[in-house]
Amino acid sequence: MKKSIIASLSFIMTVTCMSSYSHAEVKNTSIPQQYTGKGVKVAIIDSGIDREHPDLKKNYLKGYDFIENDHDPQDTNGHGTHVAGIVKKTAPDVSLLVYRVGDGKSIPKAIDRAIADGAQVINISMEGEEDARQAAQRAINKSIPVVVANGNSGPDLWTVNYLSSAPEVISVGNLKQRGISQILLSAPGIQQDIQYRGIYSPAPKPGKYPIVDLSALTLEAIQKEDLKNKIVILDNVNNMNEALLQELHKKEVVAMLVADEDDRSEKQGIQSNNKNKAPAFKIPLSIITKKEIQILEKAAKEQKIITISHDSEERIYFSSSHGPTVES
Repeated sequence: MKKSIIASLSFIMTVTCMSSYSHAEVKNTSIPQQYTGKGVKVAIIDSGIDREHPDLKKNYLKGYDFIENDHDPQDTNGHGTHVAGIVKKTAPDVSLLVYRVGDGKSIPKAIDRAIADGAQVINISMEGEEDARQAAQRAINKSIPVVVANGNSGPDLWTVNYLSSAPEVISVGNLKQRGISQILLSAPGIQQDIQYRGIYSPAPKPGKYPIVDLSALTLEAIQKEDLKNKIVILDNVNNMNEALLQELHKKEVVAMLVADEDDRSEKQGIQSNNKNKAPAFKIPLSIITKKEIQILEKAAKEQKIITISHDSEERIYFSSSHGPTVES
């Protein structure tokens, strides 16, 4: 289970959970203990809630499902329950109003419903368009704070969720907690570090390593290359199989970096043919973006040395959108 973290400023808090809901990992360290949320209605506009969850059923007050058009906003993917769990852990006596929406088109209706139901805070972890902005402003005009997630599109320009960039909403990103290590790749001429996102494999050792482009992935290509203590990059996983992985392991490859394909089935193919069992790769393996692969391909052509480092400082998490925006 990955760690959840809270950063706070007075009574405004930003909360993120980088994996599935686990309230025990949320630590409220800076808000006075007498603020328990008692008597406060927080509206969560998301994928719904597990109303029978033992940690949440006493807090759930009412809600509405804008997908099924009924009064049972049952969560079907867990995200809304995860958000509700963080809110409840932060304010254990809070009353939860939950509105299940399927897309941005339902958000304005959910905001207006939350206002009518007496919400005192509204949380939205979805993207919304202009009509959602207008609805959020209606809530703000009634002195109801509206908290909106920035999005998970990374640090590039213009990636921040349109709704979260509205002038008076509280815009929330996510941080990596101090002491939790993340692995970074850097090289001369690369302006921004590349986040290593490992899957089912050991972490690579920190150090400085050459990088080799093995886009033409064949057993013959692997055997003729000197790959010991080198990083290997692949632009796809179409030809990957167990024999190639074993040969790369024999060659003592430091790490293997694979492009994140749009077709998720290709990525699933490298992971396992058995849906019930995750594979355990002996080689450190990371999925990175196509853009990052292109940067590293250029570094390989220029024979640059890649530095692998383990960063344990508190900083914005690699996936969090943080602008700037058009209105910055």
